[in-house]
Amino acid sequence: MSCAAVIVNYFTRELVESLVDDLYNENTVSSIYIVDNSRDLSSPSLNKYKEKPVKLIVNPENRGYGAAANQGIKCARENWVLIVNPDVRFEPGCIESLLHAADCYQASIVGPRFYLDEEKLFRIPPASGSSLWFDYAQKAAQSFPLDADLFSFYWTIRHDRFWSACEPFPEPFLSGAALLIDKERLKNKEGNVFDENFFLYFEDTDLSIRTLEQGEKILCVPQAEAIHFYDQSPSPGFSKAALMNQAKNVFQAKYYGDLEIPSINSPNRSPHIEDLGILEEPFSFESRNQAPFPEMKYFEIGMSSIFIPFVQAIFDKKTFSIPSHVWNRLRSGTYFGRVRGTLTGVSEVCKWKKL
Repeated sequence: MSCAAVIVNYFTRELVESLVDDLYNENTVSSIYIVDNSRDLSSPSLNKYKEKPVKLIVNPENRGYGAAANQGIKCARENWVLIVNPDVRFEPGCIESLLHAADCYQASIVGPRFYLDEEKLFRIPPASGSSLWFDYAQKAAQSFPLDADLFSFYWTIRHDRFWSACEPFPEPFLSGAALLIDKERLKNKEGNVFDENFFLYFEDTDLSIRTLEQGEKILCVPQAEAIHFYDQSPSPGFSKAALMNQAKNVFQAKYYGDLEIPSINSPNRSPHIEDLGILEEPFSFESRNQAPFPEMKYFEIGMSSIFIPFVQAIFDKKTFSIPSHVWNRLRSGTYFGRVRGTLTGVSEVCKWKKL
């Protein structure tokens, strides 16, 4: 059993070239299709690949992620297609494990668990997806401590379940960074896998929802591990926040019509947060919480004070340091960190601005 691989490029030439080298040496990948939305690649650079097809499709303009992925999927002769971002790297046996699980459990979409770094120190959370209740809960959590605590309780349970599973398990959403799909089962009425109304973002959320609506299985495969360097491609002309808001509007119009989430008129909650200021280099965080009983502790990083979602590292010493190679890949912006024990809960929260 084998699959085709489809990669969408947008000014990520070096990442694409490295990924193609890796996929070319995978016995389970029988062909590779690269769809270039930036005219950043050239066919001569692919001439070194002789033993299996490696094809380049160059678009005269940026067609968006979903439309470009559909181009590659339609070119593939294989039924199973691995759609993968340029900033993903697969651990040995990952793709084989995905194919085996898809075949064994008759799933239409399977995906790996991701780490943020090559040392597999930081665990990337499950895909949050989107829905009306989730968005409303997120708004409420930003204003009311009770809602923040309950929403955090839900998310922590989901995160811990995601990372404690040892066998393939169902998930409502999977990250579009790497998806193995059965293309014949997932085509919409236009013959596409992805809805091309989504230019960038939410196309994977939409695909997950349509898959579940069709009664098909979506599985995460713990035996399949991958590294996702995360957010390494540039913004295509607009800020990524603007593109995400645009995609969010498309998503809400598709599934909820003109229904709007009610506004919440309440001052923002103000949890106690230690401000570390503006940082140019990674820092060491020393935990003051020493429980008198054994428990697992984590250092978690989020983009907001409600920590939904968060990346997670095991905190097994008194001091935790973010490795330089992880720090350097983080984009400039404000980050929040916290120590969380499985029994004592959250004990320390800090924030910093990375230049």
